[in-house]
Amino acid sequence: MNKNIKTISLIIVYQPEYSKLKKCILSQINQLEKILIICNSKIKKNFFLQFNSNKIEIIYNEKNLGIARAQNIGIEFLM
Repeated sequence: MNKNIKTISLIIVYQPEYSKLKKCILSQINQLEKILIICNSKIKKNFFLQFNSNKIEIIYNEKNLGIARAQNIGIEFLM
């Protein structure tokens, strides 16, 4: 078995409900090596400070690029 396999979550958000986003992150943070969040809208940047984790990486897009482009950005970033 390849021990170099990493478990990563890619979360794409557009005008999220913060309570649901928090629940989503908290349910994954202890199970994954990294969580990459692509923000396709303006979001409170200080929202992510509450997690205080080096497992979370965030990419802020200036505008909504759509789900497909956001996924491609995430995949390119992780490679």
